[in-house]
Amino acid sequence: MLGPAHTGFDTHPGLDMIVFGDPPATGRTAPPRTPAPDEPEPTRPAPRTEQKHARRRQERNRNWLRNNLNGIRPPEPDDAPPPY
Repeated sequence: MLGPAHTGFDTHPGLDMIVFGDPPATGRTAPPRTPAPDEPEPTRPAPRTEQKHARRRQERNRNWLRNNLNGIRPPEPDDAPPPY
């Protein structure tokens, strides 16, 4: 059955009065600073994913060292297939 599209006006009256756009400017903004020719480029920090993986590697290494000091060895791999 063809007909007019549901506008939602019956459940959300006034929805058509909302105006989307940029917020009004507040005061003056400073122009972007250009670095001096002899000034080094700012370095960006490592992405979050890189930092997360570095923390995980560090934690795994710490656990491995702690387990070796306590005499805990990882289990030997089984040649038998899994039970499922």
